[in-house]
Amino acid sequence: NDTDSNFLLLENIFNTICDNAGINETQRLQKHNIINVSNVIVYICSKYIQTALDVFTHNVNIPADKQHLINMKSEFLYSKVMITRNKKQYCGNQLVREGKVLEKPKLDMKGLSIRKVSVNKTTRGYFTDLLQDEILGNENLTHGDVYYSFMDYERRLKAGLAQYDMSFLQPAKYGVFDNYAFPWRVPVVRGVYLWNLLNPENPILEFEKTRLIKLSITKFEDLDERCPDDIKERIKKYIFDKEELAHYGVKILALPLELEKTPEWLNPFIDVNTIVADNLNAAMPIFQSLEFLVTEIKAKKFMTNILPM
Repeated sequence: NDTDSNFLLLENIFNTICDNAGINETQRLQKHNIINVSNVIVYICSKYIQTALDVFTHNVNIPADKQHLINMKSEFLYSKVMITRNKKQYCGNQLVREGKVLEKPKLDMKGLSIRKVSVNKTTRGYFTDLLQDEILGNENLTHGDVYYSFMDYERRLKAGLAQYDMSFLQPAKYGVFDNYAFPWRVPVVRGVYLWNLLNPENPILEFEKTRLIKLSITKFEDLDERCPDDIKERIKKYIFDKEELAHYGVKILALPLELEKTPEWLNPFIDVNTIVADNLNAAMPIFQSLEFLVTEIKAKKFMTNILPM
């Protein structure tokens, strides 16, 4: 069986019924009125859709005993939905689920990047709250409000990284080296390899969770006098002198979860701009869904304050 979701915007017909029934602006925001009127609309729509499907299945000669298999049903009622440009990525406040009225609206998110395990909890929490409290929960929200919320988080990211706050780093899990088809292509593999190379007394082991920090060391010459000589020598010997690793540079390092702060030698080489962009890119589908234009540079998307005319 294959299923697809379709959204029906009920706002116009909802307002028409409320106008004819004498339900004023204040009353139509009340939960019981929203559900009662919507149930009437859903019933009518369901009958109409089923009639259309019956006609279709008959006209394309589907056997009578199989026609019922092509159907649609009402699964959810949302008070507000945000859809994105990406397939199967949306969120909304659920009022009704499978015919059951929920005690309080539930934030339902499908496919959004901010829910992925590769996004840190700090960024996931910030944008989840933005969705629930502002985008879906604030009837007076403006584009300016959303833009400044994104800008505020960008400033928070930069300020935190300037203090070497590790809560903004990407979480990852290291597997078994031999199980990767092309291990050196995988960032967490290179990151763990570098950490274990520099810290053999405290290695990251297989199946351990870790954090990944982006670095700006693309060639050996980038390791200037700020890098201790012993570290520089090991990186040269085991990375830049190895053909399979040299072209990757030293752009990523895995850090153990119990580490409370970054190693001091590392701090001058942290690629703050890339870490900031990675965090904001996880929320970019939200930004674009509100029709803001974005620019794209080297597969990274960057915010603008431009709206289409």
